[in-house]
Amino acid sequence: MGKGYKLLALNAISIGLLTACGGDGNDNTNNNDESGGSNPPEAVAVISDLPDIQERNSYVIDGSESYISEGSISQYEWTLDGDNERMSLNSATGAETTLIINELIEDVQTTISLTVTTSDGESSTQEVTFVASEIDRALLPPVPDITAGKETIDGVDVNDNGIRDDVEVAIYNLYEESYTDREIAKTGAYAFEQAMQASDTDSVSDNDEASRILSKFVSCATEYGESDSGQMLSALKSFQFNTEQRREVLEQYNASRHGTIQRIVDVERNECLFAEQGESNED
Repeated sequence: MGKGYKLLALNAISIGLLTACGGDGNDNTNNNDESGGSNPPEAVAVISDLPDIQERNSYVIDGSESYISEGSISQYEWTLDGDNERMSLNSATGAETTLIINELIEDVQTTISLTVTTSDGESSTQEVTFVASEIDRALLPPVPDITAGKETIDGVDVNDNGIRDDVEVAIYNLYEESYTDREIAKTGAYAFEQAMQASDTDSVSDNDEASRILSKFVSCATEYGESDSGQMLSALKSFQFNTEQRREVLEQYNASRHGTIQRIVDVERNECLFAEQGESNED
């Protein structure tokens, strides 16, 4: 056999071996399997963009853009990372869920996850980390200087909402975990401010109006408060009447009412929440 013939034979054998071994250098995991069937459909979980998340709100979280390469998704599963007692999901399954944020005492970072699964058992998970914001503390007025805050009966009210700044901050710190109690207590603080002003002016109409607002506060604390109404009243008095001059004004007001007890009146919950009243507190 000549040298040329031997060389051609060796080349032919080499080419045959390379072809049999698939020696093109590519690793394609999506090729058909050994049995000749195709790979299971690929699943892709997709969570829609989240808005800014704040306390005391709910948000619809959409996973309907999740998809698989073939067929349809058989299962959606939503989870929240960690033990989040202040937030929850209204449903763990379905193409969308509602994220519920309760009262927060500080910003909370957590992760929401969506896992989608095909009928063949293939699954995909997307995780989105977000921060749920506590929003009330930033709205508080600054704590006034102790001396300046006690120089007059009226004190300091920088945000001009009818409640002394030191009282507003004290209420927040006492009821930081309860929006309802904070707002009811602020309604009471506003009522006491009106009572002090009525006592200072000796106006019968102002006195009656202050009594009306105080009656509303007592009813609100009794009917809708999450804390003991008597303890709330005592706390408010300690915040509000923290100087001898202010305590004297309270005594004058009580004397003008001839020691009458505040009556219970019918109130709706929204009437009790100071933040939802605005200028209607003066009506």
